[in-house]
Amino acid sequence: SDFIYLMRMSAYMEANKKPILSPKLAIIPVGGITNMPAFVALMGRRLDVSVLVDGEKSASVLERTRNAAKENGVPAARIIAVGEIDKALPKDGDIEDLFAVSDYLKLYNWAFKRQLTEADLAATTGRVIGRIESFEGTKFNHALPAHALTDNQDEFFANLDPATINNFEKLFGLLNAGVA
Repeated sequence: SDFIYLMRMSAYMEANKKPILSPKLAIIPVGGITNMPAFVALMGRRLDVSVLVDGEKSASVLERTRNAAKENGVPAARIIAVGEIDKALPKDGDIEDLFAVSDYLKLYNWAFKRQLTEADLAATTGRVIGRIESFEGTKFNHALPAHALTDNQDEFFANLDPATINNFEKLFGLLNAGVA
């Protein structure tokens, strides 16, 4: 799902003459956040690596990832946690938190044929996925809302919240800063 969000948002930004994710970057899924320190240790010696860390385990893995980066000559600025992109984001934010809540709920509702609103969710600044799971009482497949974005691009992008655009601009700027 992260890959889909990054690619779709970059394409939207390009179409609207906004900063895009550099085409010099190759997105490599590492199979989960717990694999991030090992990936940085292995690949950081061979490649110019930029890392995006997200999720509820990000706080515990972030320090190990940064240590692996330091030990392998990867600049600290290339380790980016979603929760550090903007102070309004949850500390353990997911890529889904880069979307304004109303934007992400559109995707969730399309994917699961629901009609959740922001008013249905806990009035906290916690992760949107966690807030939805708390309301629904169960976990859900995070890939399905990403596929809903692919299936409903025109409608989704027709009324995108400026906060979503701003968050992705910041992310792309941070990721692109590590590209020569």
